[in-house]
Amino acid sequence: MTVANYMGNRTPNARLEGETPIEVITRQKPSVGHPRPFGSVVFAHIDETLRSKLDSSAKKGILVRY
Repeated sequence: MTVANYMGNRTPNARLEGETPIEVITRQKPSVGHPRPFGSVVFAHIDETLRSKLDSSAKKGILVRY
């Protein structure tokens, strides 16, 4: 639901005469190129308290949902 609201606020709205809700508030064009597609490779950070000195700081995974 969060991603749907986030993207909805960054897409043009007919009631706002082609502007986006974020554009109305900030007067800047929003960027929508940064969300990753489902199934892409991602890296999850591992906190310092859960790893030892020589362990990796991230774990590789696949994005299945936001």
